[in-house]
Amino acid sequence: MMLKTPRKERDLTPRENEVLKLVAEGWTSKEIATHLQISPKTVEVFRQNLLRKGGAKNSVQLVLTARARGWLDGNGLPLPV
Repeated sequence: MMLKTPRKERDLTPRENEVLKLVAEGWTSKEIATHLQISPKTVEVFRQNLLRKGGAKNSVQLVLTARARGWLDGNGLPLPV
């Protein structure tokens, strides 16, 4: 019997996908915040959620994990939902 993981633990929100793509491209939190017109603190919350969901300790590990889990394609782009 497979255990079902709650949606929030396995899926990324559309905004998390946006933030993840920009993190994968090497953008800083401040740059992401300006681009998405949100506060840098909000970007940090998204980053922390992504790290938690990916079981990663830093941005590099997050991007590698995201690719391995299929959250990003080989070009660093979120896969279509």
